[in-house]
Amino acid sequence: MVIYSFATKLSKDYISFYENGKECADVIIRAGREGSAEEFYAHSFVLLIRSTYFRKELKGIKENNDGNKIIIEKPDINPKLFDKILRYFYGGNLEFDEKNPKEMFEFFLITKELNVSELLDVLQNQFLKSPKQIYQNFSTTLQISSSHGSFKKLHEFCLKTIENSPEIIFKSKDFNLLNEDTLLVLLQNEKLKVEEIEKWESIIKWGISQTFAETGSSSSSSPAVENFADVSLWTRDKFRNLSNTLKKFIPLIKFYNITPEDFYEKVKPFKKIIEKPLFEDILKYHIVSSKKLDSTTSKPTSQPSSQANKSIIGRPRQGSSGMIGNIPNHGPVFNGALYLKGDFGREYGSICKGNAYTVRIRDIQVPFLVEELEVYQVIKEIHGSIPQFPSPSEFS
Repeated sequence: MVIYSFATKLSKDYISFYENGKECADVIIRAGREGSAEEFYAHSFVLLIRSTYFRKELKGIKENNDGNKIIIEKPDINPKLFDKILRYFYGGNLEFDEKNPKEMFEFFLITKELNVSELLDVLQNQFLKSPKQIYQNFSTTLQISSSHGSFKKLHEFCLKTIENSPEIIFKSKDFNLLNEDTLLVLLQNEKLKVEEIEKWESIIKWGISQTFAETGSSSSSSPAVENFADVSLWTRDKFRNLSNTLKKFIPLIKFYNITPEDFYEKVKPFKKIIEKPLFEDILKYHIVSSKKLDSTTSKPTSQPSSQANKSIIGRPRQGSSGMIGNIPNHGPVFNGALYLKGDFGREYGSICKGNAYTVRIRDIQVPFLVEELEVYQVIKEIHGSIPQFPSPSEFS
């Protein structure tokens, strides 16, 4: 059997039909907003065959249509890029400017909205070849990739990037565009190497944006977001609304790992959105860190500690107010100057600051039995003194 292909001729004929077949078009699609909107004349049989999105869109309309042209409004779609989508539907060829990453990313969003899955895969691979636009629109890309099963490679790229450079998401210009589910998954990641105060500031800004955006009373760049002092002017209703927005996120913040200075300046102004028993407990911890805490409230800092070998818990550094506090049912809370010494193969010491860590002390659990102990680095003790820690960049 011999097969002759005339696909190129067929493609040209359909493109010509798209460009010159206005008189027999039965669908008018208006793309863009007022002032820049354009009308596109299309044919329902092409849209029904080539697009699952328009197949669903047209099904209900055609059943109730009285014979007039079907009108579909797409105000959020760039007319120039929509023309390229229609040309793809008719002719099977895709044309976009790969040297214009902004346009390419916008095209990416349109193909997602219209569910053109085969184009999504092509664009995903193109992004991964030159990830500049991913970095510039990181939050949006993360959200799209996490909500669409076809973007597995793109999603893995985003997760790996966050693991190595978490600031790219928390300082992203479109961070406030993250949806609730994506942000929850992000904050629940225990491998996320971000200071707790940075997480707190980020969810506050996100929460304000989500809570007050519809009323126009706040935005990601408003003084209420950037200057926490303005919170003193807030009404009770504002705090209540923000609390409702952030109720799933507040338990994910490890308040005990925030410094007293940051707690006072950046957390305390929002105390009305934190449950009173928890807030009082954290405040007590920062004020009287040398005493055991009597709280029974949840502290999401660590898992319960079963036991600790007393031989490896040494003295606090000179001038420190305390060494270990305890929260019943939740295990120890370490002050900022705990000194440890134990059988690590050699003599080592370390300072536990409780608000950051770099590497595990060791892989073997026994005989070192303090669980979930957060430290910067186990370092060698020299002449009885505890040297300054090297910066994280010096660790291999």
